[in-house]
Amino acid sequence: MNTAEKLIALADASPKVFDWVSLQLKAGRKPSEILADLPQPTRRAAPGPWDAGRSEFDKLVAHLRQSRSNCGPSHAECVAKGFEADFGWNHRDLLLAASEEMA
Repeated sequence: MNTAEKLIALADASPKVFDWVSLQLKAGRKPSEILADLPQPTRRAAPGPWDAGRSEFDKLVAHLRQSRSNCGPSHAECVAKGFEADFGWNHRDLLLAASEEMA
């Protein structure tokens, strides 16, 4: 099974996973990059956007929108990277969600 087939099989697992994978592809990420970010069964996985912790993700996105508005995009990117380190959410996902909600 090649990388694209693995990603398709994963996306078919649930509507939430499908939506998240679609968002990643629309953002221009390669299938191999997306697969690398997904939880691995042998290690404790960071929460994914489809997990029950979605309200945490939404709160972080709201903070990033405010950060971008007050201090600019470069500051928001630094904050997003901090959130990735502290909370386990991918900083690109957070920034993408923040920019979509601002539009």
